[in-house]
This record gives sequence, C-alpha cells and structure tokens, in this order.
Amino acid sequence: MKIKDIITERADFSLSTRRATPGLRDWPALDNGNVPYMQYRFGLLLAGAPDIQGDPAGAVEGHLYATAYTDAEEEILRAASKFMGVTARPRSGKGSKELESTNKTSPVQARGPVSLKKKK
Repeated sequence: MKIKDIITERADFSLSTRRATPGLRDWPALDNGNVPYMQYRFGLLLAGAPDIQGDPAGAVEGHLYATAYTDAEEEILRAASKFMGVTARPRSGKGSKELESTNKTSPVQARGPVSLKKKK
C-alpha cells in the first residue's frame, strides 16, 4: 500500500467528520500559511474574551518592526528595504532617552576603593 492510497485531498470535510464535530467553523482571514501572527493574536484574544477592550490590531498591527543601533545596521535596513521596494514608517525618534521617572542615583551608599585581602 502506498501513502497516496491512504491520504486523499478533499475540497471539504467528509459528512461523517462534519456530523461528529458540532459547531466546526473556520476563519479564512486567519490563513496559517500567510498570516500565522493573526492566528496567534486571535488565540490571545480568546483568552480575554468576552471582556476585550482596546484596538484589535494592537500597537504592532502585525507589521515587521526593526531598530538599528549602529550606522552599519541602519545601512543594512535601508539596503534591504530598497531592494524589496518597501518603505519604513518611523515610529520613534533617534537616540535613547531615559524617562523622567528613572532613578538616576544609586540607592547603595558609595564605598571607598576595594582592597584585596593578602594571602598569609
């Protein structure tokens, strides 16, 4: 027996499968081959349902995000974008800045220089 004799492709579920699985449904917009991130988001929303609030897309919206820490990384991102014919949308400014609420002084009292104990 060959595997093609066991596995057959169907356009729809068999009648016995549909009868044995009540309430079966699918979401064509959540195609696993094209948008697995949307399936992930849907799963997260299932966990919070029915008390869901806010924007269903979220801050990420399923888009690819990247940041460059060096000029070389910035050059790589620009070259790849140009080659693909896509443009990036800036979402934050350049440089990292601490929040005003950040504690900028150490809570530990400063000590003198560390001295090593000598072996006897």
